Amino acid sequence: ETSDRKSALVYRFVGGFLQRLEHLKEPKRTGLLADIVQSRSFECAIVFVLVLNAILQTVIMNYEVRHLENHPIVAVEILFSVLYAIELAARLTVHKWHFFINS
Repeated sequence: ETSDRKSALVYRFVGGFLQRLEHLKEPKRTGLLADIVQSRSFECAIVFVLVLNAILQTVIMNYEVRHLENHPIVAVEILFSVLYAIELAARLTVHKWHFFINS
């Protein structure tokens, strides 16, 4: 019975917490970085980077399969990783923990 009571308390706590998160509204973000991150141009640039990365990965994999050697283009992979890290850092700086909660 004690474990049932503990379970009920945990479920009640978690349920209340999730319910509060569901109704949580992100405050309006202001400033230059917020303007950039929330702009359509930023979204388009990120989509362009993603598509370009997918195309380059396809070309690289095709080349490696045809030549049966491993010729990684490390600089390009590092560049894309840095761009993704910058995007993530910018979004986390602007949205803080709301980044993980709101859509």
